Amino acid sequence: MKEFTLGAKVAHPIHGAGTITRMELKEVGGRQSTYYIIDLLMKDMRLMIPVDRVHDCGLRGVVSRSTAAKIVQIISSPPSVPIRKWNSRYQENWGKIKTGDIHKVAEVWRDLAWRNKLKGLSVIERRMFREVQDLLTSELTFALNITKLEAEMLLQEIYTKKVNPTQEISGNTHV
Repeated sequence: MKEFTLGAKVAHPIHGAGTITRMELKEVGGRQSTYYIIDLLMKDMRLMIPVDRVHDCGLRGVVSRSTAAKIVQIISSPPSVPIRKWNSRYQENWGKIKTGDIHKVAEVWRDLAWRNKLKGLSVIERRMFREVQDLLTSELTFALNITKLEAEMLLQEIYTKKVNPTQEISGNTHV
């Protein structure tokens, strides 16, 4: 079981990155457990996660600076996925997000960014794009030791300059 210390920067697969601000002993359902209290960067929200359930919920340490650089490469590259119906894309993307793997989250951002520039997104995909943007922003903020605004600007710059739907995509298909 992975143990974290106070002040540790951690990432939750659905809620994004935050800081463990304290640990509390609480009784829930007649059982006492120690909880990590995590203040999230992107949401005005505080998570309470039982220390003994960390693995079950997918909580992990924030990625390293070198992994963050790989993430920037992923989101800067063209996608390699063929066109599918929005509901198939949504299911596949949601599956990637739930893994908590930041590389897969980056793929979702990249694919939705390209799709958005090419043909637009459905309402539900636009919401997913914003959520994935927040996940990446929070993780890149901590991994690269930059401000939230700088991370947002980095993603916006990539979206503006690198996402080019007229460019050939791997496999000679267009998103």
